[in-house]
Amino acid sequence: MGRIIGESFREYVDKQIDVRQKQLGKFKRDNNIHAYLTGKTGWLRLSSSVDTITSDKRKELQNKGGVPSTYGEKDLARNYVLFGGVQRVGGFYPKGGLINDYDDNWSNEKAYGFNSTKDFGLTPMPFIESAEIAPKNRGSLRLAEIKIKCFNPQQFFVIETLYLRLKYSLLLEWGHTMYFDNNNSLVTSPTTNQPYQKFLNASYATSGPSRQDQCLADIENARESSNGNYDGFLGWVQNFRWSVTPDGHYDIVIKAVSYGDVIESLTVNKALDTKPDEDIPDDIRPAYATTLGKILLTLKDRVQEGYSGSGSGVSGVGTSKLYRENGTFLTASEIKRISKLKTDIFTKPSGVPLVNNELIGCTYDSRNPDGNNTFIKLGTLLRIIESFLLEYDTSMNTRNPIFELDYDYNDNYCLITPGIFSNNPRVCIFPSEFIYPSNLFPTDANPVTVPSVTSGAFGLGAASITYSNSSKFRMKQDPSNLIKTCGDDFLLGRGDGASVIGRHLHIHVNIDFILNLLDSSINDSNELPLFDLLKTICDKINQSFSDTINLEPFYDSDTNILHIIDTNNNNLLQKYLGQTIPSPTKINVGLLKPGEGSFVTDTTIESELSNKFATQIAIGAQANNTNLGSNSTTFSKWNAGLEDRLIKQKNNNNIPPPSGNKEDATKKVQSTLICANLMKNMAFDNALLGAGGTSFGTYANFEDYSTELSTFWKERSDRFYKKYNFRQGFIPINLGLTLDGISGPRLFEKYTITEDFLPQNYQDNIEFIIKGLKHTINEKGWFTKIEGLSIPKET
Repeated sequence: MGRIIGESFREYVDKQIDVRQKQLGKFKRDNNIHAYLTGKTGWLRLSSSVDTITSDKRKELQNKGGVPSTYGEKDLARNYVLFGGVQRVGGFYPKGGLINDYDDNWSNEKAYGFNSTKDFGLTPMPFIESAEIAPKNRGSLRLAEIKIKCFNPQQFFVIETLYLRLKYSLLLEWGHTMYFDNNNSLVTSPTTNQPYQKFLNASYATSGPSRQDQCLADIENARESSNGNYDGFLGWVQNFRWSVTPDGHYDIVIKAVSYGDVIESLTVNKALDTKPDEDIPDDIRPAYATTLGKILLTLKDRVQEGYSGSGSGVSGVGTSKLYRENGTFLTASEIKRISKLKTDIFTKPSGVPLVNNELIGCTYDSRNPDGNNTFIKLGTLLRIIESFLLEYDTSMNTRNPIFELDYDYNDNYCLITPGIFSNNPRVCIFPSEFIYPSNLFPTDANPVTVPSVTSGAFGLGAASITYSNSSKFRMKQDPSNLIKTCGDDFLLGRGDGASVIGRHLHIHVNIDFILNLLDSSINDSNELPLFDLLKTICDKINQSFSDTINLEPFYDSDTNILHIIDTNNNNLLQKYLGQTIPSPTKINVGLLKPGEGSFVTDTTIESELSNKFATQIAIGAQANNTNLGSNSTTFSKWNAGLEDRLIKQKNNNNIPPPSGNKEDATKKVQSTLICANLMKNMAFDNALLGAGGTSFGTYANFEDYSTELSTFWKERSDRFYKKYNFRQGFIPINLGLTLDGISGPRLFEKYTITEDFLPQNYQDNIEFIIKGLKHTINEKGWFTKIEGLSIPKET
């Protein structure tokens, strides 16, 4: 399932916060409260995935690490769990006391002298000193820094074998030793079915979800069953360092990262791992020599040739060779067959249903044989990447990828401006319900004439056309070729220009645009990392929407899934989807009333402005209702009733002047109508346009009008959603809250705080969205730091 920005905390998190605040706010504190406040601390546990699979390695561990000769391939990791020293899996109590002799220091439950030798004498057990889990890349990845101490070379050899192995998995868990559950009962001996036991016993299914996904699901179940008082991190070792101190003990630091880090290093423009059946000419474009390029070029060629696949479902109409193949024929196996690839593939065992119109072809200039273009759905591109281009666990029966991509076409949403259409078909197209609004230009009193450009161009004919209220332009007339060709899956709730929700994985991306990225690469090493590819595609799609949406790739380390999400604050999206929106959780901070408690241990709050933004709002705050654009006019009421007696009116030549004059408005309307006609009549299906093969404008025409077109859609978006604006402008603030540790809050979720200590123009005007989460576990306990960014509260 896709993520929606601005969701509230999940129910168990909201309830746990309420329970803690009420318990700590009690006027009369009972024994449970006193026990909780004085006896609670944090715990920390680290488990290794390393199996010693050869007898030679086990022999070496016996000689250099003192490991018992009876240990099999899985026994070392099971008996060397770092938890309150060293513990075996299933051990209920920590080791204690002094060993009897050096020859039997593993089999008993003694602590002092465990894994020691006569050469170094009795030493303490190895232990975890602390851990910090912090976000990376807008929080889409998590990094863990784990500090360990051990006290002799024999212990270090075992630690090195189990925990200092690059790209080997480890499981870090932590929690509270005592907590109030969501029924207000004090839990003094947590009995959560903690995932480390299954992790060490490798008791995962070998088909279906990957082992790492099964482990992540166990972690989430443990979070919920503990009511947010347990948490875990699953990843692999990215780096490490160690040093020996003068007194002979070892300080070890492990840096681990969640599995999604391969997104940054996995290149999609690397050469084919296995060559296709036919030879690749030396002079062919670079993209052809890559797996993704080979697939996309093959699909493009088949579409333009009117390829009919292995059954019905394709129709080639006229000279446009429209490709409308049912998704059944675009399985990974079919793509492999027609691309003549010799490589293994991954297919979700019970995956998302395929959809129609995954590929479409069009001719945007019937006189130009090179004008044929093919578009692929964004979700289909993600599915191809997941099937062919990732790293895979070949020990699984289903050959699962290290991480998955979310290509659920019908469960990923973005909020769109009604009627919007792409301003750059070189990048993408999507169906539109454009109706020129009667409350904007043109009007009967002020009509707009669109002049003829070239005979027959844009479907306007040779003569000019005048538009007014009585002659509204409708993209949907006849009906729109765009909707007929692309299908209406992108639009949710169609209805004469009323659709405000788009399902963005149904957006059709121009294959030539993707191939050009593969040809040109991105970074200095002539590589195109997967994350950079997806980020560039999203950025260009956003521009094609005139920046009224903000798609970004986002890796969710809790589920091991890469999503494409709209990062705009989308409470409106939830409303239009008919979802019940719980009130944001309130975290008590600062000045509290009787009966209110707080588990916030530290608070930081600060505002910070870039120079450019500071200039904009300085002028906007004294604009006296002058139209300066969305960022500036937001602040036009901020200094209401105030005036600078020395410089009473301020302006800046670098800020565009008000855009209310007739000349600018006419140009904007002309540009919008020209591009709308071009999009409406693009020759997706010549049969709809009658005989004669009428020529239409090329994509270059969109570039001629891109500025006015983008301005039009931005202004229309502002006007359409203005009723949801906040009452008064404010300078954004960053809020840092350090809490007594809690699990469950997620990035981009929304919350509020008690506001008594905030300036008055912030009170009841803002909410906060999580932009960072960091957990710290040390000798003082478990603490969670939430980095929040202020967002406007809807009114």
